[in-house]
Amino acid sequence: MITRHYQKQTLHLKLVTYTSMFLFLIGLTPLYAGAQDNYVPIFESLQIKQKQNAQRAAPNGQDPEPDDQALDMRLRIQAEPEQEGQESTLVAQIAEKLKGVSLEEQRQTQELEHLLGQFGYDVFPKLGSNSTGPKNVPVPQGYRVDTGDTLIVQIYGKRNVEYRLVVTREGQLLIPEFGPVQVAGLSFAEISDLISASYAERVIGAKAVVTMGAVRNIQVRLTGDVLYPGVINVSGLSTLIDVLLSSGGIKYSGSLRNIQLKRYGKVQVTLDLYDLLLRGSAKNDMRLRPNDVIFVPPIGPVVSIGGDVQRPGIYEVTAEKTVDDAIKLAGGLLASASLEHSHVERIVSGAYRTLVNPWARGISVDERKSRIRLSPGDFIRILPMDEKLDGVVVLEGHVKRPGGYEYTPKMRFNDLLGSYQDFSAGADHTFALIKRELPRTGKSEIVYVDIEKALSFPEGSHNAPLQSRDTVKIFSVKESRAEQLKELVKAMKEESLDRSLASVFTIRGHSRYTGEFPLQRNSRLLEVLRIGGGILSGTDMVYGVVGRTEPYSKQLRIQSFSLGDAIADPEGRNNPLINPGDRIYLFNDDINRSELLADELSRLREQSSYSNSELLVRANGRVKSPGSYPLTKGMRLSDLLCAANGLNKKGFGAKAELSRVQISEGERKTVHHLDVDARTIVKLCVTQKKLLSELQHLRFQNDTEKNRFKQSLTPMLSDWTDGYADDALNPELVPGDELTFVEKPGWQDSARVLLSGEVGKPGTYVIERGETLCQVLKRASGLAPDAYPFAAEFTRVSVRDIQQDTLDSIQNQLDDLLVELSLSHSARNSEKTPAGNSKDEYIKIIRQLERAQPSGRMVVDVKGAAKCKKRSDIVLEDGDTLHVPRVPKQVYVSGQVYVPTTHMYRENRRAVDYINMSGGATVLGRLKDAYVMQANGEVVAVRRGRKSNKVLKMKVRPGAKIIVPLNVDRMNTTEKAQSWTKVFLETAILAGVIL
Repeated sequence: MITRHYQKQTLHLKLVTYTSMFLFLIGLTPLYAGAQDNYVPIFESLQIKQKQNAQRAAPNGQDPEPDDQALDMRLRIQAEPEQEGQESTLVAQIAEKLKGVSLEEQRQTQELEHLLGQFGYDVFPKLGSNSTGPKNVPVPQGYRVDTGDTLIVQIYGKRNVEYRLVVTREGQLLIPEFGPVQVAGLSFAEISDLISASYAERVIGAKAVVTMGAVRNIQVRLTGDVLYPGVINVSGLSTLIDVLLSSGGIKYSGSLRNIQLKRYGKVQVTLDLYDLLLRGSAKNDMRLRPNDVIFVPPIGPVVSIGGDVQRPGIYEVTAEKTVDDAIKLAGGLLASASLEHSHVERIVSGAYRTLVNPWARGISVDERKSRIRLSPGDFIRILPMDEKLDGVVVLEGHVKRPGGYEYTPKMRFNDLLGSYQDFSAGADHTFALIKRELPRTGKSEIVYVDIEKALSFPEGSHNAPLQSRDTVKIFSVKESRAEQLKELVKAMKEESLDRSLASVFTIRGHSRYTGEFPLQRNSRLLEVLRIGGGILSGTDMVYGVVGRTEPYSKQLRIQSFSLGDAIADPEGRNNPLINPGDRIYLFNDDINRSELLADELSRLREQSSYSNSELLVRANGRVKSPGSYPLTKGMRLSDLLCAANGLNKKGFGAKAELSRVQISEGERKTVHHLDVDARTIVKLCVTQKKLLSELQHLRFQNDTEKNRFKQSLTPMLSDWTDGYADDALNPELVPGDELTFVEKPGWQDSARVLLSGEVGKPGTYVIERGETLCQVLKRASGLAPDAYPFAAEFTRVSVRDIQQDTLDSIQNQLDDLLVELSLSHSARNSEKTPAGNSKDEYIKIIRQLERAQPSGRMVVDVKGAAKCKKRSDIVLEDGDTLHVPRVPKQVYVSGQVYVPTTHMYRENRRAVDYINMSGGATVLGRLKDAYVMQANGEVVAVRRGRKSNKVLKMKVRPGAKIIVPLNVDRMNTTEKAQSWTKVFLETAILAGVIL
């Protein structure tokens, strides 16, 4: 409120500023500045207008401006700010409705929002008034003229003259050429008649007209509980109400209903301001006379009224005897008031307070009369009715026009949403949900709606009937359904005494939408799966799981189901009723079933005891989803195999092993291994899947086709039934059983090798176990004429893995070496430790090694293998690659030579010749340790004796690399470290690493 008032004052200052600028521009500034000198400005205040009117009217018989010094109670004028930041109760209520339709009622409290003030006192100006009574008003005929009044006598006829005459202290009016006339105490009408008649009798040819001029000021006394008691000068025309309004008003401790006007010691009249304020009646208002006394006694009995009434406040009561009378003082009830829930806080015998409800149900008439009788100090709380919106249904979610709609009897879903045109883009056209409030308990109930059937068959049961206060929710297919229902699920949990058994359930695994969802009462599995988006393609139709916590024992119970059987027989055991708190697990081929069921398996283990074994079984070996599974009632070997999603391609379907735990004498644990005819249980599982797959087609066929199709499946179904119930071939499982399928003997996954380069038919070849390089090269038509088998590059995945391990080990050694050099405290450490550019180079080499990737290269005699020589031929593995290049024409020289470069190959050149062609070894080069890496990856290096000269004198082959290493004997520690880094790099190169 202060902020808004400040803004209003700022706006006013801006208006004055802009006005002054405007007047200055048009040349009217002197006129505005001279407003005090009787100039009339363009914009003038009411105060200036009143003062100018008084100055102009005084010489012409109008009331004079009051004498400031004569008014000993004059107060400065300050405009009372308008009510800001305050809203009426009606406005506040309507503002709440602008937020939209909602069925969420706020909690009703007995707290009142508005502070209560004393009624009527705000009618008085806060800081007085600038007037002592009415001015420029007609003088009533009954006005009693007295000393100080001015009368205007106008003579017309043979003479026209006007006299302005003041009544003397003796009460006479001295009329020239006529004489004195005693007028004091006479009414204005009597004086007018007296002078007019006298002139007509005594002056021939002249007539007189009398009018009232300036009215005298009189003195009255203010006493009692008024804001400014004392003597005040007021106009002779002032009334009791005029004085009260112009003198600052009445204190909050003074009465507004028993204001007394005393004259000569006697009470002339008693004024009730409530008559004026509430009914606009001023019947007891009386004109004042000199020396009248206005007495305001203390306030009388009061009652307070708050809440849903027109004018909440504190009221003084006199003739009001009942609570209903007090409510009338407050302007009556609002439409939202609820007397049934309201009450009166009453003081009982000055001892304590209590609450009474005169409008309570079931009380007698006499008791109501007693309760409704008003008592001083009563505090009447008129409370609002329940914020309950009835006779509506609410549509929310992914629709074009969400909001509230009128509820009509026999209203159904399609009356609210008649076509798909009412849905927004991206809305789910298959499933909707209705949240319903139960009238008796107020708790929430859920109803599922099949939108397609509801709109296609309006008269069917799928077109759900609606009830008042239903909320229909339409979902978006792009958003998480659990997220869209999060608040509803939370509310349903809060409504339940046991949150674990709230009317919600969970879907996990292979479902379009997973998470917690509200549950429709008495719903079966297939019904509740619709809220999760229905059954997806690829869902395991044979095996699913429901985890259930018993409400009283809190024990976990697991029930398996077959979606295929549930669809074929919706009333059967495979389409169970879903209970609050159930957890539904759906699987496909990609889901790790044991991991998804980990929580349930853990609970089954925890609730096992001395007398209760773990209700778990396990599938091992070559099954698609090995792991532990809950043991359900009547579960057999074929069920466990189907739960594990059957055998994978490596599984041996002729034989399996069942390991069964037995407890001897209650203590000793033994394990028995039983051979199982795997063919039977594999066939049972495969047949069951096939039957369920075929039964899915029944939904899309007519009755004739269904009967024919069932007859064709009867033999298969009969065989499956007989085999499934055979305890010898398909025994029932007990806790702890483990079924193991081994791998097919001699099984190998499909292996492929890649031949490229100079071979007869390059490409990818599928190989069998034990197939050799020679055999594959024959299939590829051998080597091409331009092939250079000596430089052939053969790579293998297993070798690449070994090289990667080696590379990681080298990297760790380099890191340790750098740390060791940095922390060394030997003499001249600063010269040994890498610093500046040397250190950066050192780290650069290490980082280069980090980016290195192993190639997996092996040295293979491809030429001998192509000729199928036993010593040269190798057995191939999956992923092997062979690239045979053409004959290269160059030799590479690197290391500590002056110009590392590439030279054309010549048959008569030796290794030393190529080194010399590169400028020879540098000062730091160690020529005797030079080595040659042949094109096939072989390394020739002899470090000692005379054999080193043989290396230098040897003839190299095309594509070879000649490397001259660094002489570490002439280096300090830092340089040695760097050299060792390069040695590691060279070692990595020898290991087939690509940099």
